[in-house]
Amino acid sequence: MRPVFIYSLFVLIVFTVYYPCLNYDFVWDDHDYLVNNKSILETPNLLSYFTDAQTFSQSLDAKIYRPIRNICYWLEYQFWGMNSSGFHFDSLLIHSVNCILLYVLCRQLFSHLLLSILLAILFCVHPINPEVVCWIKSRDDLLCSLFALTSLLSYFKYVKNKNLLLYMMSISCFALCLFSKEAGAGLLFVFIYLILKSDQLESKQKIGQSLCLIVVSLLYLFMRTGALNSLNQGRYIGGTFWNTQLGMAKIYLQYLSQLLIGLPQRVNYMGYDPFTCGIPCLVLMWIGLSLSFIGLWSRFKTSRVYLIFLVFSFLPVSNIMPMMQWQADRFLYFPMLFYFLLTASLLKNIFSQKKYFRFILIFFSFYLGFLTWSAVQRHSIWKNNKTLGLSMLESNPYSYHGLALVLEYNQKHKDFSENIALGSQFLERFPNEEIIYHYLAYAYINTKEYEKAKRVTEKGLKWFPDSTLLKRFHAFLVNQEKRFLGSTPLNSSDSSLNSLSP
Repeated sequence: MRPVFIYSLFVLIVFTVYYPCLNYDFVWDDHDYLVNNKSILETPNLLSYFTDAQTFSQSLDAKIYRPIRNICYWLEYQFWGMNSSGFHFDSLLIHSVNCILLYVLCRQLFSHLLLSILLAILFCVHPINPEVVCWIKSRDDLLCSLFALTSLLSYFKYVKNKNLLLYMMSISCFALCLFSKEAGAGLLFVFIYLILKSDQLESKQKIGQSLCLIVVSLLYLFMRTGALNSLNQGRYIGGTFWNTQLGMAKIYLQYLSQLLIGLPQRVNYMGYDPFTCGIPCLVLMWIGLSLSFIGLWSRFKTSRVYLIFLVFSFLPVSNIMPMMQWQADRFLYFPMLFYFLLTASLLKNIFSQKKYFRFILIFFSFYLGFLTWSAVQRHSIWKNNKTLGLSMLESNPYSYHGLALVLEYNQKHKDFSENIALGSQFLERFPNEEIIYHYLAYAYINTKEYEKAKRVTEKGLKWFPDSTLLKRFHAFLVNQEKRFLGSTPLNSSDSSLNSLSP
């Protein structure tokens, strides 16, 4: 079978499953990192993307370092403008290329056509991926994986052909992988393991290549620290390092079950607490994970290297360096590449036996159908801020982020009645959240319930006496009180009213 037909198959599958995403909006953090980011909208100094933390986000306190993503955004903006469909098209295209590269890597490592095709198809449609493929903000995960796969393929070809250009390409892609997202740090350990275990390299070559990788990594750390004034994204989410690592036992089990079964997490990650099951249970989870690793290590000797690769790929999302949250579906996109390499090494012998061929095809058909159905259900969440916010509220009725997304979407589309219902309900739960007062008061004004708007504003000022927007609301309502109670109603198109929009 010609490679071009196989590659076209992967592209066709990706665009068939994800084509509705082409009509999806910018959602959630897309506005912070892209739509309202002046460093993308204006002609930038590209070097500033590597040195200035204020270029990464509209929010100046965002502890992220994504220079390659910023460059990618800027280039796309020159081509598409601020058209979400164009950005979504590029995401589908990059995901398709990653599927192709994974197939090529599996084919090169395991020399089995059918196995490589089937695993790459599973990666195309795996239901963990919609968060990365359909959320433009997650372009960093796509780019990180793209450069990681290209770096590995280039290095394997260099080892065979000893072509220095291939080695330089591998190192360059490794650097691009790191500067795309810190998840690429796991690739450093993968490469060093490969180099030290190689029988085709002399001792001097092993030392030189390892040092080259370490120098690139130190350069990344130096530039990242210089831009952010910190290596961390925050404090340890579990309170201390050891408490955080204890809680990660439950996260690792969830990650592994998600990779195997394909059931995505809830979208609302921020309020997750792994300690609800109790410390003894978390200790038992760590024991179970350790025994499982030892069992795989001793039973499948030919798969040990890929088991090590999978462990390395999880290091950047293991909260060894503090992160802002415990978990997210997008954290699995990069490790999933090594999960499928491990799967390929475990299944290679089974695929080589013809007596299992019919069973394999039947099982794969059902498994693929289930994963595809789950992916289609999952990616519809990312249609717009309202669908995303409602999904958050469904998984956690107390999700402040979900509420804010729905309120913002409804106001933009003038659905004030739903904002009144949601705002009134959540104001009882979160009386100390200023944004709820903003949207609720504005909704009441637009539905001409001026007395209720005034009561909400006065209640909000008791909590937030220094709120500029609430003061403006209150002044507006007081000044218009006679007009509210008279025969001439306030028109929602009034310019002074529009200026009060949260």
